[in-house]
Amino acid sequence: MPVCLGDFVDTARPISASAPLAQVVELFKRDADADYFILVRDKRPAGLISRIMAFEFAVNSGEDSLARLPIGDLVTAKAMVLKASTSVQDFIKKAGVQVNQLMNRGCIIVEDKRFKGVLSPSKFQDALIAACAEAEYMPIDNAAPAGEAETAPTSPLLGTLAHEIRTPLMAIMGLSEMLTSRMKDEHDKDIAQTIVRSSQTLDRILTDTLDYASLEAGKLTVNNSRADLSELVEDLRSLWSAEAARRGLSFRVGFIPEGAPIVETDLERVRQIASNLISNALKFTREGEVSVSLSTPTIGSELMLRLIVTDTGRGLSSEQRERFMHVFEKGPDVEGVKGWGLGLSISRALASALGGHLRHTDNPRGGSIFSLDVPVTACEKGSGNWMDQTKPKRGKFQLGDVLLVEDHEASAMVVINALEQAGWTVHHAGTLHAAEAYTSLSEFQAVLTDLHLPDGNAMSFIDGLRRRGGLNAEVPIIALTADISDMRRQDCLTMGADRALKKPIAGPELVATIADVLMSRSVGNAAPVDLRGRLAG
Repeated sequence: MPVCLGDFVDTARPISASAPLAQVVELFKRDADADYFILVRDKRPAGLISRIMAFEFAVNSGEDSLARLPIGDLVTAKAMVLKASTSVQDFIKKAGVQVNQLMNRGCIIVEDKRFKGVLSPSKFQDALIAACAEAEYMPIDNAAPAGEAETAPTSPLLGTLAHEIRTPLMAIMGLSEMLTSRMKDEHDKDIAQTIVRSSQTLDRILTDTLDYASLEAGKLTVNNSRADLSELVEDLRSLWSAEAARRGLSFRVGFIPEGAPIVETDLERVRQIASNLISNALKFTREGEVSVSLSTPTIGSELMLRLIVTDTGRGLSSEQRERFMHVFEKGPDVEGVKGWGLGLSISRALASALGGHLRHTDNPRGGSIFSLDVPVTACEKGSGNWMDQTKPKRGKFQLGDVLLVEDHEASAMVVINALEQAGWTVHHAGTLHAAEAYTSLSEFQAVLTDLHLPDGNAMSFIDGLRRRGGLNAEVPIIALTADISDMRRQDCLTMGADRALKKPIAGPELVATIADVLMSRSVGNAAPVDLRGRLAG
């Protein structure tokens, strides 16, 4: 049976859209269980008002004007009305890329021409999870006959679920890291660090799952850009050194200075392949070492990026080597080692998408050697590459006020903690309405905004800041989103954002990004700010 939206509604009373704001606030005060009221005009649904929105309207409107403000005039977003019998998958297929924007403000559910209630964002998450569980146990004879059609209905579902998972995941990772830095007891620190590692593993699994769905649907995109391989070396060393030390293994990452140190390739995909290979090498190596080397040899007439990951683990038999590169297949059974085997299959497919290949050979010292070869183009420094020509001069800046627009409390706590530790003063808005009020009254050094807010999509907020002029017309804007597809990133930049970052994002990376944007934009004579010590903390 399909999972229907009507099974997940919260009860909500209808009230007149002409009711004054003061009356609506009073109704919420009297009914502690009410999260929404349905606004009705001429017996038709005119909108939704949530408890959070009502109280924010009240705070921003001022006590003297409450009585004369009709709630229907304040709620400008049209309400989405759906039948209770609408299935989750049918809704997602019809809504397409707008599904998150539509659901973040909730929708009205009707049944037999009567209001049944409201489908809130949290209830929609429950419906998504239930739909995924239902799909997992769907009989095989219900599958679509065409291979490419089989995965199409689930792709929007997976994408939406990924967004709903990554926001709380950012909070789990960030708060655990915050606890780790404050704890004195080593045992407690180890527990917190285990939570961080588990969260990072979950994020990698989620990324691999989405990529696998894209690969099956033939929709995976490759984005080549200028990449400094020395930065990749440092990234891999930083990401995996602590995990190797925890396992008692030696870990080395090196770059062989031949060919071109700066190339054009999809660095994110290369980093993803490298992380999958290193993760497996650490997982299946009990003692000895894991080493990583990068080089750019010329093979024939073609410049290649070569990544080699070598371990001294148990290695693979010929049968295991054949199985190991297939989806959901694990390597040799090792006590205490668990995993679902998606990483290597994804890595091989990604290598193919990049025009390269991934190979496995035995390590003569025992263990395995995985080698990735990807064709690249050299980008010499100062060669006239457009990125060199357009790179702005870097200036200095003083720490000032930053506005954070984020409705998820725990995620907001993580961001606020990271920015305040770095020295910024952070102002927090939980809705677009509150953000607009902040930006109309105060000038900010930077604005960080989630894209999906309870009262709408932040794209319109970003566009409005740029178009309206005023105090924050030129403010640096950084968009935070769990859905960081190429299309979404380009949409953010087109609307006026300076950067678009994927959730979950670590505090040091966020601080570094803001600093980079501010230094690129700065033209004043402000005193320099050294964030290195703060970033290290």
